[in-house]
Amino acid sequence: MKMSAIGTICIALWVAALASTAMAGEPLDLGCFERALHSCGQDDCCACDSECPCEQSFLGLCKRGPMWTGRVGGLVMRRSDPQALPLVTDSLVAGGNVLLDAADFDFGYRAGYEFGLVFHYPDDPRWELEARYLRIDNWRSVRGVISAPNGAVVPFATPLGFPLAPTDLTASYESVLSSFELNVRRSCLDGWVVLLAGLRIAELNDRNVAISADIGPGLATGEAGVGAINNLYGFQLGAETRIPVASWLSIEGSVKAGAFHNRAANSASIMVGANNFVFFLSSAARDDSTAMLGEATLSGVIRPNKWLALRGGYQFLCMDAMALAPRQVAVSDPLNGTALVDSLGTPYFHGAMFSMELTW
Repeated sequence: MKMSAIGTICIALWVAALASTAMAGEPLDLGCFERALHSCGQDDCCACDSECPCEQSFLGLCKRGPMWTGRVGGLVMRRSDPQALPLVTDSLVAGGNVLLDAADFDFGYRAGYEFGLVFHYPDDPRWELEARYLRIDNWRSVRGVISAPNGAVVPFATPLGFPLAPTDLTASYESVLSSFELNVRRSCLDGWVVLLAGLRIAELNDRNVAISADIGPGLATGEAGVGAINNLYGFQLGAETRIPVASWLSIEGSVKAGAFHNRAANSASIMVGANNFVFFLSSAARDDSTAMLGEATLSGVIRPNKWLALRGGYQFLCMDAMALAPRQVAVSDPLNGTALVDSLGTPYFHGAMFSMELTW
């Protein structure tokens, strides 16, 4: 429902911008605007294209184009399905029947949002400073009642559960992605290519793989949970390109990638209750490692006038050396309170992106 509202607003603004441009009798020629923004000479601030007179800012600084570009948009992305790993079996020893596997969870597509702001340096707008934030909250997959006639055991480093007792299981898995980046950008080749370098902070939170077990009314119940969180801090490089198709339409693409310090942590717990008696066991661990993050986009951009742009396209994001919740089961030992961190996961995300940009 929220997605539909955002889409309706974007379309309405686009139509209004087209109408206002048509009523003013102004052509949708953005070549002048792009030259003023990206390719004015440096010898004389106001020695721009005669069709593009420079503007004076309130500080008296001569600028060859707008100083700010703001973006607000939405994302509809799918997270890759988890790798096949046993989460519940019917035996305390290896080789039992797998009742629940991580690959049984299907995250599907989830909606998110992004915000961005670009500052165009007044004395040379080929240089820009960009801030961008995105978040997708939350991917969630649920498995209904699973019958376990021979018992249910979570294969921790020391397996725990209800062996030999007929059990009904339910399970869920949640995940959240967020990212903030701050980039310095440099326009080259008359605005056809933009190079960038900057800092990025990202978080992938596998909030919980939660497993509930019930062996019958008045008998024992159990709750097991495993989670992992990745906090990434690092540096990235990238490039963007713009291919004009018409004065009001262009195709744009970007790639960026970097190396990151990953401060990863996991936690695992199991709680069992029976006859008004409850016991709780848990373990946790932290680890530091090097991770990779890369992102690519391909989009079409409509510019009904020089102040407004509507963007829509495809986005792909990949992370390597991540701690994912299912991978922590085998390295966690709640019975003895010890654990390691498994950071060998490689999740990726892909889907549609759309945004509205205003330049002033």
